Amino acid sequence: MLFSIPREKQFLEILSIEFHSSFFNSTYIMSDLPIRNRVAEAGIYELNLLELQPELDIETLDISQFLHEGLILIEKEFKAAMQQFDWSVFSEKIVCLTCTTDAIIPQWAYLIFAEKLKGIALEISLEKPESIQHKK
Repeated sequence: MLFSIPREKQFLEILSIEFHSSFFNSTYIMSDLPIRNRVAEAGIYELNLLELQPELDIETLDISQFLHEGLILIEKEFKAAMQQFDWSVFSEKIVCLTCTTDAIIPQWAYLIFAEKLKGIALEISLEKPESIQHKK
């Protein structure tokens, strides 16, 4: 025990609690009254925010389709392929940029993708679609 018995009595008297020696002998007196669920009786409405979240489409854009033979980024060919691509496919969607090949993509290429998708896509991500769905 943390306190000696006299200090425990003083502590309980301060709190205006009646001291029972049986309490300190680990004997608990249970009331015959039923247990009430006061939270349920309060009329609190449970609101699940996940049900209110709108369903968003997640599209994957493979960068390798813009590369020479799917592996090498040649700037002139890359920019020409970007001009010919129909970006309206990603309207009001979340776009995940991925590369299915082992190509090395310079960071400025991602900036061009962001510029092309600006104002069209809701969000641009470098994550896998599965990890975005878990964040929802």
